Amino acid sequence: MSEIITTDKLFKAEVDFEGPVTQSSSITDSNGVIQAASASFVVGAEAANVINVAVQLLDGAGAAITHKAFVSAYLSSDAAGDVLEATAPDAIAIGTDGTLFLGGGDSLHQFDVKTEATGVADIDITEATGADTIYLNVVINGQVFTSDAIVFAA
Repeated sequence: MSEIITTDKLFKAEVDFEGPVTQSSSITDSNGVIQAASASFVVGAEAANVINVAVQLLDGAGAAITHKAFVSAYLSSDAAGDVLEATAPDAIAIGTDGTLFLGGGDSLHQFDVKTEATGVADIDITEATGADTIYLNVVINGQVFTSDAIVFAA
């Protein structure tokens, strides 16, 4: 294993010279903090037109990160995360964990999330206008991670 430091000196990773840094590699910042490499999701049941989606950020080895992190997120109408949801939900809010940052423009489609110190955030999505299926997408280091279907009944 060899240490490689990028030219911006923000990240370093230990890798074999036989291959590039992969998603399974743990990447640390300049302070030695392991960075999020992926996300896992738990989609809750609908209750009073609200579905809670819990997001756990994971390191390159698939373990939960143990610090706060900031990620971008958006809603899509397809499981690949390629098509932005055409109809914004009625509301988006943090359930109990994390902080939600609504941006400019149509902020109910795209937003940023800061996790708790356990790498967890949970998002309440409200849809009171009828049946819909959407997906929560989280962007980490330029990669998109997509939840299972979030299905609202009619």
